[in-house]
Amino acid sequence: MAGIGFELKKLLTNNRSLTGAAKGYAYASFVTIGPIIVCIVLLLILRVVLSYLNVSDYDRNILMATVLYAFVFSLVFTSGFAMMTSRFVADKIYKEEYNDIFSSLVGVSSICLTVAGLAGIAFYYNSPLPLVFKVAAYMLFMELAFTFILMVYVTALKDYKKVSVSFLIGTMVSVVSGAILILYTDMQTITSLLMAMDIGFLATIVGLLYSIQKYFPYKDAKFYEFLSYFQDVPQLFFINLFYILGIYIDNILFWLYSDLSITVAETYKCAPLYDIATFLGMVTALPAAVIFVVKVETSIYEPYKEYFEAIVGGGALKDINLAKTNLDERLDSELRFILEFQLIISFLSLIIGYLVLPRIGITGLGMELFMLSVFGYYGAYMMFIVMTLLLYFDDRKGSLLAAIMFFVMNLVFTAITIRLGHEFYGLGMFAASVVPLTFSLTYLKKVVRNLQYRVFCSQPISSSSKVTRFKKIVNWLG
Repeated sequence: MAGIGFELKKLLTNNRSLTGAAKGYAYASFVTIGPIIVCIVLLLILRVVLSYLNVSDYDRNILMATVLYAFVFSLVFTSGFAMMTSRFVADKIYKEEYNDIFSSLVGVSSICLTVAGLAGIAFYYNSPLPLVFKVAAYMLFMELAFTFILMVYVTALKDYKKVSVSFLIGTMVSVVSGAILILYTDMQTITSLLMAMDIGFLATIVGLLYSIQKYFPYKDAKFYEFLSYFQDVPQLFFINLFYILGIYIDNILFWLYSDLSITVAETYKCAPLYDIATFLGMVTALPAAVIFVVKVETSIYEPYKEYFEAIVGGGALKDINLAKTNLDERLDSELRFILEFQLIISFLSLIIGYLVLPRIGITGLGMELFMLSVFGYYGAYMMFIVMTLLLYFDDRKGSLLAAIMFFVMNLVFTAITIRLGHEFYGLGMFAASVVPLTFSLTYLKKVVRNLQYRVFCSQPISSSSKVTRFKKIVNWLG
């Protein structure tokens, strides 16, 4: 989108120094996977603190399960609206209707937080956990949901420094408040740590809200105008929803039906060994998301823009063909780079894992699950990148098919592997990512090969509405 693209080009294209590259990738990381980075950092800090304070395994499992549930289900409840709202914001930026943007934040937040809030109340209502802990757990769940919504709007900002600082301050506030609560209050240790996370995320939310409101001031009360996109581009809602469900459905099945499952405090069902392995596998694939954003904005965007501007601007056929060839070559080379670079990262992660994980007690089945998760998440993340590229060519059908395929196959394959036993654990996610990735890559290749036909023959682009749509898609990418 316009904000992140502007800043990344300035940092990485105009400033080719090592410092500029570091700033560019740091910015892309915060606006792409900021909440995930914060959660990872806080979880690592929590593990160290819990070990140092000799917290019992029982209490440790409660805290880790609470954070896990808050993260997973906050992402699930907001996933469908995230991609649709992103398109809405991009269109508003294109039309320079900035006054409607903050209003849509209020509207989408009211819907998502109401639905998620009611689900959270229902979940914790009969839980035997202490009331103070339940309130803190509920607040973390709601704050994470709100943070994921804010991330849609953060990508449209140009003030990357304030965005990055908001996440850094939130992390620091969590650490400091955790130390204060543990040292100077009589609260249970895990309750203190959970409340510290609440305070830290609240600080981050305040910072992000301030930046968004400053850039997109609130003037109009069109809170629910974005809902019209359910009629215009309904596929966007289900693409992201099915993809996120596909990412976590194997964990949920292992919680409910595998012999690795445990019940924590009569509240949470989880499978610690499988959850740790998949968490680590997911972490190894995160660089792909950041690299993709950088490559799109600094390399793919320009030939993409030139091609569609040549069409909507009435360019000569030879100019359109030349722009098409340039786009094909750039898209192929950059996608190949991302696939190969992340594959190298995945192999390096395996080597590091084999050296480090046994030292922290992950051996045997845990190591096998980690290995399969590394390549499973590699396929899943690469598939999402290809799905996103399909959306840049306005092929919502192909992207939706890949997302549904991923969800259904992970559901079916994981259920089968659970029934087959330990020897097959982890193969469900791995197999479920390979087939949709192959499908989406083949589908994208076909779309690009037949792009001229799709643009000129499959729809009446001579109409002003079609031309406007192509211009909007160009803006969504850039």
